[in-house]
Amino acid sequence: MTISHDTGSWAADSHSPLDHIVQFYEDEEFLYSRVADFLMAGIHAGEPAVVIATPEHHEGFRARLDLPADFQNVLFLDARETLSSFMLGDMPDAQRFQQSVGALIARNAAGDRRVRAYGEMVDLLWRDGRAEAAIRLEELWNELGKQYSFSLLCAYPIGNFYKETDSRLFEEICERHSVVVPTETYVSADEDARRREFSALQQRAEALETEIAARHRAEEVNAFLLEASNALNRSLDYDSRLREIVSLAVPRLADSCAVDVARADAKQPPFPRIAGGTTMIVPLLLPDRHVGTLTLTSREPRYSPDDLALAVEFARRSAVALENARLYQAAQEANRVKDEFLATLSHELRTPLTAILGWARMLTLGGLDPQTQRTAFETIERSARTQATLIDDLLDLSRVVTGKLTLQTELVDLTSIIASAVATQRLAAEAKGIAVNVRTGDERAVVMGDPTRLQQIVWNLLSNAIKFSDTGAVVTIELERDVDRARILVRDDGRGISPEFLPHVFEPFRQADGASTRRHGGLGLGLAIVKYLTELHGGTVSASSRGDGRGATFMIALPLALRRSVEADAPVRDEIIDLRGTTILLVDDDAPTRDLVMAMLRRCGAEICTADSVPAARELLIARTPHVIVTDIAMPGHDGFALLDHVRARADAIPVVALTASAPADDESGFAAWVRKPIDPFEFARVIASLQQRA
Repeated sequence: MTISHDTGSWAADSHSPLDHIVQFYEDEEFLYSRVADFLMAGIHAGEPAVVIATPEHHEGFRARLDLPADFQNVLFLDARETLSSFMLGDMPDAQRFQQSVGALIARNAAGDRRVRAYGEMVDLLWRDGRAEAAIRLEELWNELGKQYSFSLLCAYPIGNFYKETDSRLFEEICERHSVVVPTETYVSADEDARRREFSALQQRAEALETEIAARHRAEEVNAFLLEASNALNRSLDYDSRLREIVSLAVPRLADSCAVDVARADAKQPPFPRIAGGTTMIVPLLLPDRHVGTLTLTSREPRYSPDDLALAVEFARRSAVALENARLYQAAQEANRVKDEFLATLSHELRTPLTAILGWARMLTLGGLDPQTQRTAFETIERSARTQATLIDDLLDLSRVVTGKLTLQTELVDLTSIIASAVATQRLAAEAKGIAVNVRTGDERAVVMGDPTRLQQIVWNLLSNAIKFSDTGAVVTIELERDVDRARILVRDDGRGISPEFLPHVFEPFRQADGASTRRHGGLGLGLAIVKYLTELHGGTVSASSRGDGRGATFMIALPLALRRSVEADAPVRDEIIDLRGTTILLVDDDAPTRDLVMAMLRRCGAEICTADSVPAARELLIARTPHVIVTDIAMPGHDGFALLDHVRARADAIPVVALTASAPADDESGFAAWVRKPIDPFEFARVIASLQQRA
């Protein structure tokens, strides 16, 4: 291969059967001039010429040659059509090339004439992205040159070779030619300018080689870091996995290194640095969420800045991977807790349902003696209350999560709250033979709060203490007060809380015994609700235990109200409310609910008319005006709010009571009262009576 600097002479070497020349160019005008000079040199020597080019280039070449119209010694062929004549798939076929191009050269080379040819077919293949096919076509031209004497000029735009991966193929193209001619920038310059250009090209080539080497190294490092990060993400054994990966990284940082991973001194936060040239210190987030250091000590003379950058990046990615693994572990644990909760929920809801359905079926069949009937009724009521409590817990938690739980605050004496909670749990305590000691002292503790929610707090704590205490145990509930806070303490000597579970005792869905068939029932929501309700009242809650089997103490601290006393509410007794003379319109699409409410109100002496939809209720209101309307909220078509709007449009103001299975709406909704399902018959009757008294 020869690199030609000649800009004017295109004379063929008569001693060589083939002159295979490649011309690189930057501008089309230069190409037209160079090819025209090449062809004219042959024409002047009496050589026939073959031009295999694109139609656009044909016009440019003809314009430069300025040949007579009847000149017959130059044959112009379309490069794309000629190329298709010998291509087989993506590669040129040697036999077809011989039959097509070989026959053409043979005809023009008759009589030992030397043919002058110019071809662009290799450039078309390169532009099509078939570089290997272009190189193969150059080889076929060389094989053809062993049979016939001709000069061949190929041309490539230098801009075709702009990628790093083109370097090898560029060299192969040059190797397939006997003469290589640089672009016009180099060919048109004088000798001194060529030397300068050549020196500049050498410098750029060296710089490029260095940059390519650095890029390859960076790609290898990135591949390693990705592999290391993936390995960390796949492992939950942080410490051993981290040391293993660091040991893999060491050969890339130095030939020989000592590795140490340790917690950092809190007084001196770590920062990436090279100490003494042989020790590298890089911060790293350790599995226990503390900051640590990755220390690499090399026996080599020095680390380079690139080594420090690699170590810093490795430590950063390791920290991210460790955090991802920790979060993955936390997500797995949360998923496990969720599965346990769903299993527990299913068990807790089905257990009382079994008793309800079983005894209801027995009562339907009949034939039970009075004592068995009483047992059936009590069991059904107790099981239904258990289910209602579970559902209330779920609804309360839902309101907590959505931020919709609100308080109806007033001055509350905590002594009465404790007394009410103890009264509701007395039967459960007596059933297990557990004594409940109450110590409230003589001085009242008055807080500003929601009495229902405060009783729920104390009830939950007392219920837990009884549930986790053995038969014959003692549960103590105490009320203490100081200058500005009141404290309620609930102590038991029962099962206790392990140190491992104690930090999680107020988390929702968490129970020390997560099995759905565990010894003690419940959903694991009570303490989470206690914590939220206490904090909503501006208080705090804490738990302590000396360990398994050694009891537990829960303490609620609430801020005292400025007013130090309040009249204790009189206990409400379950008694039949007199509603005689009261006419009530009951609207509910659920027939069992209508039957239940109607039986409740008739038991109190009320006169009831019912409707299963809002349109039916409107028809009844045309004929008669009741004293009170009781309506379900969620009904198909028109709901309870639609009925309320209809009643408001009337001249007479009829109070409307809403029945709802969800949380009551705000006070501005327009309903005279809200009653939440399941319905307590005595409380429901009292609500109706209070509306009559207001009227």
